Amino acid sequence: MTVPSPDEYLIVGLNLLSLLAENKIAEFHVELELLSPEALVHPCIRYVLDLERSFMEGTYNRLSNACQAVPYEAYVFFMDILSATVRDEIADCGVYAYDYLSAQPEWDIKNRSVLCRMAKPKSRVHIHALQQIKRIVSYAQELVRIV
Repeated sequence: MTVPSPDEYLIVGLNLLSLLAENKIAEFHVELELLSPEALVHPCIRYVLDLERSFMEGTYNRLSNACQAVPYEAYVFFMDILSATVRDEIADCGVYAYDYLSAQPEWDIKNRSVLCRMAKPKSRVHIHALQQIKRIVSYAQELVRIV
């Protein structure tokens, strides 16, 4: 029997977050079914489960707040993708929900994009590319070891 990796739950959480960020909800739930009850309560996985719940409920403000307070540096990369996915989902819903939207005074429409002056600039955590690549390779090696 192999010894579990100390990063096992972080890696599983990253995998779940990547599936959620890519809007692969069916695959997300398949992976979720394979997890033990112990894994489901681990903070690395619980965070992603809370994100998924917010995403499915449509409580995008909770999702946005969670994106601003990422508990694990390794999650930052996927949080940017998740934010884009959420924006796309909101836009897709708008297309089906409305025939048109009235422009608000604080909006600028340029190059077929709506610019909201009320939008706050988001802070980014900068990770050097080489450091990120090394971390991803390490996670992949750990994942192979776990499986």
